[in-house]
Amino acid sequence: MGGPGPAMAAQRHYLRSLGREVTEHGVSVGRLYIAGLIGHSAIDQAMQAARAAGKKVPSIGTLDPDKLADKLWRMHTGGRDHEAVAPFGGRVIMPFMATKPAKAMLRRAGM
Repeated sequence: MGGPGPAMAAQRHYLRSLGREVTEHGVSVGRLYIAGLIGHSAIDQAMQAARAAGKKVPSIGTLDPDKLADKLWRMHTGGRDHEAVAPFGGRVIMPFMATKPAKAMLRRAGM
């Protein structure tokens, strides 16, 4: 087995176990897997700057940070929904961050 799958499964199981242990103390443990580019983030700004400079940068949609914050708040206050994937359809359309152009852009941005 390779790739991020085993690590993500281990994380999920650890967080579920932790959640069971701390719930009685009023602590909530949840997971929001963000499978996309967050708008107004450092990488989004770096991509916009590169695009403005005439560099060829793939055009991909961004996730609204306010909607992510709202989802986290609903997860926290709702008491039931402790796991979600963003974009909220639950599918990863393009693993952009693993591509060579994305990695190079992150290096140039000092990340």
